[in-house]
Amino acid sequence: MSTLTTLQKNIQARRTTKSVLVMSHTVMGYPSLAYNHEQVKTLVESGVDIIELQFPFSDPMADGPVLSKANQESLENGTTIARCFTEAEKITSAFPTTMFVIMTYYNVIYAYGKEAFLKKAKECGIQGIIIPDLPPDETEAHEYVKAADATDIATIFLCTPFTSQERLNYIAQYGRGLIYCVARLGTTGRHTKFGPEFEAYINNVKKTFTLPIGVGFGVQSADDVNHLKRVGADIAIICSHVIRMSMDKGLPAVKEYLTGISNATK
Repeated sequence: MSTLTTLQKNIQARRTTKSVLVMSHTVMGYPSLAYNHEQVKTLVESGVDIIELQFPFSDPMADGPVLSKANQESLENGTTIARCFTEAEKITSAFPTTMFVIMTYYNVIYAYGKEAFLKKAKECGIQGIIIPDLPPDETEAHEYVKAADATDIATIFLCTPFTSQERLNYIAQYGRGLIYCVARLGTTGRHTKFGPEFEAYINNVKKTFTLPIGVGFGVQSADDVNHLKRVGADIAIICSHVIRMSMDKGLPAVKEYLTGISNATK
C-alpha cells in the first residue's frame, strides 16, 4: 500500500461531497503568466477541484497538438521554471481550497535538481507532480519517490489500457495521490469513446490500486463524466479541450462549459 499523502486525503475528503471530482489544466506562460491567473480563477469559479499547472518543456511527448503548441509558445515567450514557481505560489495562495499539482517532464525536474524542485514545489503550495515520462520500474523513479515522500509531494504516474500488470504493480507500489488513467493510446486532445473495453480496463485498475482513479485523454462532455461515474472513477480530467476553448472562445465560454460539467458531478 502506498504512502497516504495530503493530496490523497484531500481528494477523499472532497469525494464525500461529489460523485466525481473535476481536474483541469493551465500551461504556465501560455499565453502569459498573468492570463494563467485569470484562467485558474475561471476554473475555480466553475467548480474545478484539482488544477494542473503545467511547467513547459520543449518535447512534451504525451501532449497532443493543443498542449504541444502551448508549451512551445510559452517557451518562446521566455517562460522559465523560476517564473513558473513564482506565479504558482501566487495562484495557490489566492485559491487555498483548491488542490494544485504540477505537470511536467522529468528532464525539467532533473535539470533543476529533484530535491530542490520538490522543496520549491512544497513551498509554493503544490500537493503533487504528474511526470508522464518517469518509468515506475526504474531505480531513478524509486529514488525520486523517496525524495517526494519526504516532502509530502504525491508522485502521480500514468497508465494506459495496454500497461502490463507488472508495470501496474510497480505504479501501485510507488504511485501516490491518484492514478492518472489514460483512456486510450495516443496523445491528449481527441475525444474518446467509452465502451466495454474501457470498463474492463478501469475494473482492473480498481482491483490493482487503492489510490483514487482519475481518467483523462478525451474526456469532454457531461455524458463522459456520467460514464466515469458509472464505472467508479473518482476524477474526470479535462485539459486540452479547456485550453482550446480558452483560446478559441474565451474564458466566459470556459466557465459556462465547466459549470455544466461540474453540475454533472453532483
